Amino acid sequence: MGENKQRDLSILISTYDENSSLWKPLEKSYELFWKQLNYPLFITSNFKEYNSSKFHFLKVGYEKSWSDNILRCLDKLDSNYVMFCFDDTFWKKEIDNKEFESLVSECIE
Repeated sequence: MGENKQRDLSILISTYDENSSLWKPLEKSYELFWKQLNYPLFITSNFKEYNSSKFHFLKVGYEKSWSDNILRCLDKLDSNYVMFCFDDTFWKKEIDNKEFESLVSECIE
């Protein structure tokens, strides 16, 4: 997949401050099983964050609604495409980057 298209995709993980106990184990699953991650990785929060090597925090402030939080986060992303995940999506085996990029290319084209 071309480098420009790679930059056109971001990964957004939906969560909120009450689930912050999941964030470090979730980050660990990305470190262990998606070592060649070539996309920016964003995680939603209300106010909390921590010094993460993988996640870029998108703070939305006070909770209005789940959908409002997601729309506010999407407005903050520069990507044309977003892979959406939840905070309880833990990777359990190695992600094949070539296969993933092939699937992303298929979806974009």
